[in-house]
Amino acid sequence: MSDRRQLWETLAVFVAQLQQETEAAQQASQAQTEQFEATLSLLKDEIRKLGKAQFKANALAEEQSSHWEQAIAAIEATRTQYE
Repeated sequence: MSDRRQLWETLAVFVAQLQQETEAAQQASQAQTEQFEATLSLLKDEIRKLGKAQFKANALAEEQSSHWEQAIAAIEATRTQYE
């Protein structure tokens, strides 16, 4: 076999290996991308749930604060009547 033919065959083997490695890397990258997107979707859902829970907690705290203010005002009004 001539040196030139051997060089081309060796080069063809290297190109085939490179192509296989590139395809494997692309598949791994695709799998990682899909996993990342799934995780990101779960995080978005969890953040949305936490936001709703925080909103409800804030509304409840505001309502309780309003009740306390009304109770204090009623106590002060009652105290003023007895003075």
